[in-house]
Amino acid sequence: MKKMILILGVIIIVVVVLGLIFDWGRRDYTINPPADKSDLIQVFYPETGSVVKSPLHVFGKARGTWFFEASFPVILKDMNGNVISTGIAQADGDWMTTDFVDFTADLEFSTATGTAVSIGELILKKDNPSGLPANDDSISIPVRFAI
Repeated sequence: MKKMILILGVIIIVVVVLGLIFDWGRRDYTINPPADKSDLIQVFYPETGSVVKSPLHVFGKARGTWFFEASFPVILKDMNGNVISTGIAQADGDWMTTDFVDFTADLEFSTATGTAVSIGELILKKDNPSGLPANDDSISIPVRFAI
């Protein structure tokens, strides 16, 4: 009876350890598509899962309501949530409209060579001069770093 309990305990431990290892490895490489906000903002580059390098040229189009004074903030983070670059997306036309307006942004960054941090996210935030949480919005684009 004691042998059976010991064997069962060892089997349970092995299954738990293998489950943790499988989940840990999978989490490093999972890239989920961004929420669909194509009625507000459309990012043409980078696309979800794109391999990016510095300087990163971001472009797309957003509704004029996404801008304030013809711009909105752009943030690049690594998979640990560390901010590795920030910038400003600029409207390429009259932003005082509810129609789509082209935008561009350039971000320069560096990643440590040989590190396991190869995944990150590009966050495009709706400019919110009011500071009211109800007016906040953003889109997150998962990217891979060319390291």
